[in-house]
Amino acid sequence: GLHIPGKRVPSLNGKHLPEVVSNIRRILDLDRDIQVIDTVLKNALGRDFPFKEGTRLPGIWSPFEAGIRAILGQLISVKAAHRYCKQLVNELGESSGNTCFFPLPGDIAASDLAFFKMPQSKKDTLIRFSAYMADEHNDHNPESWTQLKGIGRWTVHYAQMRGLSLPDVYMIGDLGVKKMQQALPDDFSPDDAAPWRSYLTLQLWRQL
Repeated sequence: GLHIPGKRVPSLNGKHLPEVVSNIRRILDLDRDIQVIDTVLKNALGRDFPFKEGTRLPGIWSPFEAGIRAILGQLISVKAAHRYCKQLVNELGESSGNTCFFPLPGDIAASDLAFFKMPQSKKDTLIRFSAYMADEHNDHNPESWTQLKGIGRWTVHYAQMRGLSLPDVYMIGDLGVKKMQQALPDDFSPDDAAPWRSYLTLQLWRQL
């Protein structure tokens, strides 16, 4: 089903429609010239790289949801992280018909997350982060999250790239990115892909 943040969808109000449409356009990455981005990346990666043209930056509805997904995905496979996320929504989210609502920060903070088979330290990070976001009214600046135990640069960069759709985030701390960068020519520099290094990260991920 569709994951939507929050417990309830209020009745439609035209006042909020521009904000909703703007966020949907961000999530679908509709407002950037992908041909310009592809040209910069091709020059940075070189002619021998198996480039995937038209790769757009997939967004996540909110920085909070991106942060939760990042914590769930720390040091595990993408498949396992997806399974954890689905389990979280099934256990703590609400549903209406075919629509699934992503849990609010307070919902996660109030749970012991006993349904998760994962290290207690990761559960503690999820709860700590959710409690912080509930208290700080969804702090949308991931840079400030590093004050919380269990949240490092990888989590911050992921939330910036997916939750805020910042175009120039290079996930240098990601194991997959490091692996793929080693296979590139010695003269490769991620700086050559600026200001589109989020898209560079995606191109490297797509080769894994």
